[in-house]
Amino acid sequence: MNPEDQTDVDELTFAEEVNRPEPGLVRAALLFAREIAYPDLRPSRYLMRLDEWAEAATFHMRRDKPLERGQALARFLFSDLGVEGNDEEYYDPRNSYLNEVMDRRLGIPIALSALFLHLAERTGLEAEGIGLPGHFIVAVRDDNIAHYFDPFEGGAQVAEEDLREMIERRTGYRGAFNPEWLQPVGIPAMLARMLYNLRGVYLGQNEWPKAVLAVERLTLLQPHVAAHRRDLGFILARAGRPLAAAEQLSRYLLLEPDADDAAMVRESMNALAARGGRLN
Repeated sequence: MNPEDQTDVDELTFAEEVNRPEPGLVRAALLFAREIAYPDLRPSRYLMRLDEWAEAATFHMRRDKPLERGQALARFLFSDLGVEGNDEEYYDPRNSYLNEVMDRRLGIPIALSALFLHLAERTGLEAEGIGLPGHFIVAVRDDNIAHYFDPFEGGAQVAEEDLREMIERRTGYRGAFNPEWLQPVGIPAMLARMLYNLRGVYLGQNEWPKAVLAVERLTLLQPHVAAHRRDLGFILARAGRPLAAAEQLSRYLLLEPDADDAAMVRESMNALAARGGRLN
């Protein structure tokens, strides 16, 4: 995509982008950043900067083998540009917004992986996102063999046999390694994981209005996941919006009338509706 083709993204909403036949990961992530936390953000500016990064990366990737090209891209992004994992302030919400990640050169694993994947696509390198429990990495295939890179650790290569230890270190899990964890993660699933991360950060900080905005984007992305409606209802209640909360809980019950928590949700819904009526 040429820079002049990037300006259309500024006129889109997150919902419009994710409903396109082929939504862009970075485009959608920049749009939810604008809608949740950065109302003056112009996504096109960051996409144009990424085009410049991709052009510079191409100069370093003049090799034939995909593995060598992946190694060169990792060096460019995480060494030359100095993008790195923010281990000291891991739960800073800025680590999840790609505009901030690009400006500050700091991020969490999935945000850094999103940048790697975008640049890989722009430079013609086939790469995949790998959503491990508690961590996110990328893979580059060479002769049908997957080679794993850890963007949070400076793009270091990780052998497949070391992934179980990585998961144990991140999550404490000591069970058997599930090969399904190595299946590529698509764009909708990556966006959902990014929004889940933001929801968790904002809930942990009692930032109810921003948690609402994050979960609203989850409902747009996954409209048939009933749990998003329930979660949104309870977060809206904490944000001081009882009638909106009751409406979301009602939608949850319509989608899951026989849910195990249906009675509790119905009781909460009725109490919120009554409270909202008194406020009005």
